[in-house]
Amino acid sequence: MLLLMAAVNIQMLARGYLTWELTKSPIAVVVVGAGFAPPILLLSLYGGAVADRVSRKRIIQLGQLGMLVITLFVGVSISTGTVTVYHLTGASVAQGTIWAFLMPAR
Repeated sequence: MLLLMAAVNIQMLARGYLTWELTKSPIAVVVVGAGFAPPILLLSLYGGAVADRVSRKRIIQLGQLGMLVITLFVGVSISTGTVTVYHLTGASVAQGTIWAFLMPAR
């Protein structure tokens, strides 16, 4: 849990910085940074219901796998030079969605 929290926080900081480097737009930085929040707000109740009905261990495993896939996607996009602010926004929203299911399972 400690490593996952550290990785998520570092990713949030790095996404904001990379967004600034790509766009020089404070609004884009806010959109990418805040993309994490709406899925958590809207999906946490569903995450709780799923955590009550499905194996919590399985939810956590799938959630951490999802976080890995998001990280790899952004990393490959950066390495190939194809990263855009839309990739970063999508990664932020996807991470928030996974988080909405991970936290009730924990």
